[in-house]
This record gives sequence, structure tokens and C-alpha cells, in this order.
Amino acid sequence: MNDFVITIDSSCDGNLQELYSKDVDVIFYYYSNGTTEYLDDMDMDKGLSFFNNMRNGTSYSTSQLNQYVYYDFFKKNLIRSKNIIHISLTEGLSGSINQARLAAKELMNEDKSIRITPIDSLIACNGELVLLDKAIELRDNGTPYEEALKILNEFATEINTYYTTNTLTYFVRGGRLSKAAGFIGSVLRINPVLVCAPNGNLKVDKQVRGKKSAANYILEECLARVINPEKQYVYICHADNLEGAYEYEKLLVEGVGFKGAKIYQMGPIIGSHTGPGLIAIFFHGKKRGLKIK
Repeated sequence: MNDFVITIDSSCDGNLQELYSKDVDVIFYYYSNGTTEYLDDMDMDKGLSFFNNMRNGTSYSTSQLNQYVYYDFFKKNLIRSKNIIHISLTEGLSGSINQARLAAKELMNEDKSIRITPIDSLIACNGELVLLDKAIELRDNGTPYEEALKILNEFATEINTYYTTNTLTYFVRGGRLSKAAGFIGSVLRINPVLVCAPNGNLKVDKQVRGKKSAANYILEECLARVINPEKQYVYICHADNLEGAYEYEKLLVEGVGFKGAKIYQMGPIIGSHTGPGLIAIFFHGKKRGLKIK
């Protein structure tokens, strides 16, 4: 018997029907073009229009979900179980998890028999799906709630990610990187490689010239950091760059030995801060922040 249910937010950029089929409910973020607010309903066709609009000069912003939205969402899911584990976009990029914590506390004060824990994924995008895979495994194996929390909080520190793009303009515009870091992206043929710091903040890890050099660097890092690649999928998320995603699939599955790749299109919540063209990969490996000699 399952001791808890799992929920997640739309910034994970997975496939909505796949999530529902795994008995995972989703809370949806909102984004805006400055005049109109849109629901991030994880419709990938809308995502294509979104990135085309960005290429044509439209700027987008995102906002936190408030406590009351989380309250209603959690209350709905309490019908399924008295115990909820919610996988959240990292606090390093958004304060939404604090609103989730407030909602959880309010509901638990109303009913002492329930338990709701928002877990900071310490990452974004498909990195949340890597953590979700572990949560589903624990749930389906009947792992008790408190034990699952300990395992997931530790596992979150071991989710590795690498982002590469030919511009950091959108990261700077959205306040995710400093202007000084963003200057790197303006240098001719520089393809910066970004990582998530242990606390979930983005930082530039390497400055390389050209896409091929970026790919080779990411391959080397994967080989150094991955744990049991033959037992896991590498997640590849792209900002309207499917061709690039396929190139990374071939590189990493053949070069690292992953049992396969799961490819998803990036949605507007993360995409509004990265801009079009970006490739991001995610996998389970050695603890982030741990130096590999």
C-alpha cells in the first residue's frame, strides 16, 4: 500500500498525460507578456509559438504561485491520501516553494493527521523529473513517508545538470545571471556551459568556443560524474531545438552508456528565462559541488 501521493509543478516540463498516467498531479504556473497572463498548461504546441514570439522580440515574465493556490491544490489531493510529497522548482530560482510551505502548514494545523512536505528539488526543468522518478519508485515500493523524505532530499543533491546556449541575454534579462556573467555570451562564438550550484542557483561553469566544444565538455563531465548510467535515462530538454536534442541523445547514449534518453521541449516557465535554442541535460550522479579530480 502506498504511504503517500506525489505532486509536482509545471516547471518540470514533462508530458502532462504521462504524469497523470503515473498518478502524479500537477500545479500550473502562470507567465505573462506584460499585458496578458497565461496558464502554463504544458501544451507543447503553444511552446513552439512561445519561442517564436521570443525570437520576434516578445519578452515574458513569470511570477510565484501564492499560498492560497497551493492550499486549494493540496486540499484537493488530500482526498487521495493523508500524506503528500510535493516536488518543487528550486528555491534558488523561485520563492514559490515558500508559499507551498505556508499552505502545507495551514492545512496541517487544521488537521493534525495529515502530512504535506514540499521538497526543494534544488534544480529546475527536467531535473524535477529525475527526482520524480525516484519518488515514484519509493512510492510504488511502499517506502514509508518519513524514510522517503530522507532519501529524496539526499537524492536531490545528486541530480546533475548542464545547460548550453549561444547567448545568456535572456538569463541576464530575467535576473538569473549577472550582467558580468552575461557578457560572456556576447563574445564571438562563445557557447557558455551552465550548471546549478548546490543551492539551485545558476552559474557559468565553462566558457568554450563553439557548439562542438561545449558538447565535448559536457560529455567529459558526464563521464566523470554519472552513477550507473546503464540503469538510468538521461533527460534532455530543449528550447525549440529538437535537432540539437537529438545530437545530444546520440552523443550521451553512445558516449556515456545511458540506457536511453527522454527528450522534452522546454515550457514557458523556464524558457522565458533561457530564450530559444538552449539544450539542458539532467542525470543522477555524484553530489553537486563535489569536485571531481
